[in-house]
Amino acid sequence: MAGTSSTRPDAAAARIFYGELFGWTSDEFMPMGELGEYRVLAHRGTTIGAVSGCVAGAPAGWRYYIRVPSISKSAEAVKAGGGTIAMGPHEVPTGDHIIIGHDPQGAEFALVGKL
Repeated sequence: MAGTSSTRPDAAAARIFYGELFGWTSDEFMPMGELGEYRVLAHRGTTIGAVSGCVAGAPAGWRYYIRVPSISKSAEAVKAGGGTIAMGPHEVPTGDHIIIGHDPQGAEFALVGKL
């Protein structure tokens, strides 16, 4: 998302920036309370991601979600491989569940799928 360490991230400005730069659209959205809108990003009709506000004090950034067949089995595999689960499993409005984790080197990733 747009923003630097000296400014608060601005999801609306990020949508404009990436829309003008890459032609991405963001017509679909879900309300996310104090985080504003979770806007789905699309390119030529294909969903490619989403943009939303940040938790207060959190830096702007990208989080990559990987779809998996089972969140429960994937969480077990993360731990068995030396990674950690920082959040979740957590149900999202689509009925899927997500986890946010870190690989053994500390890189963040997120998984999405059925529980």
